[in-house]
Amino acid sequence: MRAGLALVPFATLGLLCPVPSFVIALRRRRASDWVAFAAFCAVWACWVAQNAMTAEDTYGVEFAADVLLLALSTAGAAVHAWVAGPTGRGSAGGQR
Repeated sequence: MRAGLALVPFATLGLLCPVPSFVIALRRRRASDWVAFAAFCAVWACWVAQNAMTAEDTYGVEFAADVLLLALSTAGAAVHAWVAGPTGRGSAGGQR
């Protein structure tokens, strides 16, 4: 399950980056997981707004912001899903 959640951001190029965090937060019901979900929602909203407002040919700071937001929404979400995700060994995210 953890590998599947980690693949979602890469398979969708960051468009569904909050989904793994949402699934983890629903399963474990910890405040820190909901904060991570909110953070990835904010990254997603910034990335969508940045793409809507920038021209097709960007350079300099705008290009760096695009790359940073894309990296956070793909690699950042995948790493979070891999590290914090459920192991699939019968426990719901490590709870007893």
